[in-house]
Amino acid sequence: MIAYNLFIFILCAIPVFLSIISLIKVGIKPFSLFNIVFFIIFVVPILLDMSNGIPQYSLFPIFYEVSSNSGTNILYSFFLIFGSWYFWIFRGKETIDLGRTALGKNFDIFLIIITILPNLYFLLFFENKQKYYDYGGAAVRNFNELEAFQHSIMSSLTILSVIICGYLISKYFKKSIVMIVFLLAITFLDFWLNGKRAIVIFFIASYSLFIFLKYKNLKSILSILCLCFCFGIYTNWYQSNVREFDATVSFNEKYENLRVDYFRDQRVKMAIYAEIYPERVKILAYRGQSFLMLMTFYIPRDIWPEKPLTYAQYFTSAMYNMEPTAFGWGMTTTFFDESIANLSWFGLIFPFIFFSLFINEAKKTGSKFFIIYSTILILIMMTVQVLAFIILFLLWFFWFIKLKFLKKSM
Repeated sequence: MIAYNLFIFILCAIPVFLSIISLIKVGIKPFSLFNIVFFIIFVVPILLDMSNGIPQYSLFPIFYEVSSNSGTNILYSFFLIFGSWYFWIFRGKETIDLGRTALGKNFDIFLIIITILPNLYFLLFFENKQKYYDYGGAAVRNFNELEAFQHSIMSSLTILSVIICGYLISKYFKKSIVMIVFLLAITFLDFWLNGKRAIVIFFIASYSLFIFLKYKNLKSILSILCLCFCFGIYTNWYQSNVREFDATVSFNEKYENLRVDYFRDQRVKMAIYAEIYPERVKILAYRGQSFLMLMTFYIPRDIWPEKPLTYAQYFTSAMYNMEPTAFGWGMTTTFFDESIANLSWFGLIFPFIFFSLFINEAKKTGSKFFIIYSTILILIMMTVQVLAFIILFLLWFFWFIKLKFLKKSM
């Protein structure tokens, strides 16, 4: 099994290595970036399994079951190989390059107003503000259904805010210390309101992308590495203070937690396993159920009581072998496993085709910032549930319509 896993790992590492070389020599291409992220969250776990063994997943036994199943692992290997080489083969020629693009101070003011929206939304619409006195996600704050919905909007707004802050900090780097301090204050407020570590990763990713596009030198790389080091310190603090992992917690428990938090292989494997053994694990009641939720999320449940739950709720319920239940929290899922659950075996390749269409439509607009925004949205889809950030996708849609309209009118 080790020889097989090593073979799969090398086969996936080749296009990723080529993508990194392309990134350094040619520039950032969206698909090259996707390939690197795909490799980290889906392929690296193979290496970890070879070195440390499959985690026991004591809190989530189904993850150990699906990760130990040979049929699931074979299909998962196909998913990895297909995805890694698809991203390399269809990477295209265009690179993300802001060049001399300058939008002016008025646009910057508009962006700054957007960064303030999460705080305004919190002050105006949240009744139980005391729940935010504690730092952490939905499970820590114990939201009811209405509060969970409001927090999902908050999550989208804070993610959008930190992405913008990442851009503005890279722009005003070495130019205005006052602006940098202000933006960092907004960023830390976003971190607190959101409560999840993922938002810190999105900020680092946004800043890293824009600072590299701007300078493309060793100093920009060093600043990115410095941020990654700071994130390591932060996540250690998070484990000790939010998760309450003290000195009595074993290495295996910390390792299991690390694998669940920062990698997504278990989710895809569980979706594949559910296709092979539907009598053992059933995520959705029918095909397209959670996609239907994506298209009808705006309909109040009072009007449509049978409206589907979010995919994360179905996944979490199946993970615990329960009937579909609206938890106050949900296991973090991705567009990859959601596609498999909705589309069966076609779902193994559908996300890659969708990403191609998504980016190609963005490129047709000719807007560099829209292409970058589209790239960030796909990175979000690769790592978390779409519905959790539906506002960002609605923004994409209206921005896309506006660009199309402007292009036709010219």
